[in-house]
Amino acid sequence: MLKKWWFWTIIGLSIIIVILLFVILINNIEITKKDNTDLIPFEVIEYLEDAGYQFEVQDYEHMYTTHYIILRNDDEGIWIQKIDDELVGTMLNFNNKQINDEFADMTSKSANETKEERQQYRAYINWLDDMGLTKMQLVRALDFYDSIN
Repeated sequence: MLKKWWFWTIIGLSIIIVILLFVILINNIEITKKDNTDLIPFEVIEYLEDAGYQFEVQDYEHMYTTHYIILRNDDEGIWIQKIDDELVGTMLNFNNKQINDEFADMTSKSANETKEERQQYRAYINWLDDMGLTKMQLVRALDFYDSIN
């Protein structure tokens, strides 16, 4: 009888120790998330280029001048553009071709009226989060790239 009592005590304590070690292990595992929020515009440009993104400058002259700064990654289907237009002003758009063909307005969630545009806006926010960047960092990087080209 005494042997059974010790046996079950040791089994019980072993189970408790395993559970405690499991809980400690789970609490110590951190999900590593990119945090690039301290990067300045030049560093953001380098970071994005290292991640496979390409910057382009395009100008179109029709009745008025339209100036594009394009950031794209063809492998991922990501297309970001800053459009400066003499008549309309500045527009910022995001598109992930894997979702749909619409462009989201990056400046405001409420400016995206259709279901497709809202999907793109959510994809834009997720992309920023995945890249560890803020909206302002991206805008400043696009502005900086425009100023040096």
